[in-house]
Amino acid sequence: MKTQFITLLILLSTLMFGQGNQWLTYNQTNTGLPSNSIKAIDFDGPNAWIGIISGLAINNGQNWDVYNTANSGLENNYIRCIAIDKTGTKWIGTINGLVSINGSPNERSWSNYNTSNSGLSLNNITAVAVDNNNRKWFGTWGGGVSTLHNGSWQNYDMYNSPLPVNGIYDIKVDGYNTVWIASHGGGLTRFDGDTWLSYNANNSNLPSDVVYSIDFDGQNNIWLGTDLGLVKFDGDSHWTLYNSGNTGWNFTGVLCVKYEAASQKLYFGTYNGMGIYENGVFNFKKTSNSSLVHNWVSVISIDSDGNKWIGTLGGGLSVYNENGITISVMDMASLSGSVSLKAYPNPAKDMITFEFTAKENRTVTIKIYDLTGQLQKEAGSMCSEAGVQSYTVNISEMPSGLYYFTIDNGEKVRTSKLVKI
Repeated sequence: MKTQFITLLILLSTLMFGQGNQWLTYNQTNTGLPSNSIKAIDFDGPNAWIGIISGLAINNGQNWDVYNTANSGLENNYIRCIAIDKTGTKWIGTINGLVSINGSPNERSWSNYNTSNSGLSLNNITAVAVDNNNRKWFGTWGGGVSTLHNGSWQNYDMYNSPLPVNGIYDIKVDGYNTVWIASHGGGLTRFDGDTWLSYNANNSNLPSDVVYSIDFDGQNNIWLGTDLGLVKFDGDSHWTLYNSGNTGWNFTGVLCVKYEAASQKLYFGTYNGMGIYENGVFNFKKTSNSSLVHNWVSVISIDSDGNKWIGTLGGGLSVYNENGITISVMDMASLSGSVSLKAYPNPAKDMITFEFTAKENRTVTIKIYDLTGQLQKEAGSMCSEAGVQSYTVNISEMPSGLYYFTIDNGEKVRTSKLVKI
């Protein structure tokens, strides 16, 4: 008995901290995501804020909440960028205006900004960044850059400033509070608060004037995603282009870049998978050699546990950690919302019972998935009357490991973890 208990502890420790589980998939099938096309990801503590072409999804490690124009203060569902400022306010850029969100999950306040009610230069927002003074920088598609600080707006465009073009792809702020702007046709521009400096294919060795994304490493290098490949810039005069011609991997356009200081690795998304650069060596994760859900990688963000959240256009989300995804098995005593759920025993060996409290009469569906998002069990749809209901599922034929299950009441999808021993 003691040996079995120790074995169980080892198994639980392994599963809870993800050793051996490098990939996890979230998509429309196994979560409440309204679309598989992801444009933006940011983190507020344990909460992942996910911008989708059809709304906003928030995952707290256990539940998914989805907001759109029908159930929130959003005035447009197509979200292109997200940033969280130093006060915890979330800034959401859409193709038709800007939204700020404050407050707790149960008392969120939504404020909308557009050209009619603010100093915003254009409503099509493509980038959001926050500088060291908590000034917000908004890139637009056709209106240049707008800033907001202490209630005051200021606009920069190609007509009133040295900004070379008005079509902005990305804005990032470095450790010196210098603002870097990636643009379509204007290359790379930097602004330190006093001086503007632009780099393009004519006045520097920047190989292309189409720059999609920016990030910085620990050696003060600026990494750029361009239509011709990945570019490394030392901030002075040295530029290096990486693409199919010198890496051994088939890629050109780099849509997003993200540096991880802890591992000193650079992750970048392309139309053909996710690249990883470390100490001069390139590696690629694609659907053909990994569990990446889709090869068109549009955004990469890294949470506090070192998990890489990889948004794709068409496949949903992949979560990746080369050291094993850190996932805690949570207590399922209760969940907020119109349906609460618990599963017992958890861990389970042969049979598991799902108990849920339905506050309204609803048809409820319970499904069990593996970490790649493959459906393993469906408990069936059942018509639940108001009150406590339970449903027992035979999982004896499922391999030992970590799974997650969902309960869908037709209005919200709740997600949590299950350990099979």
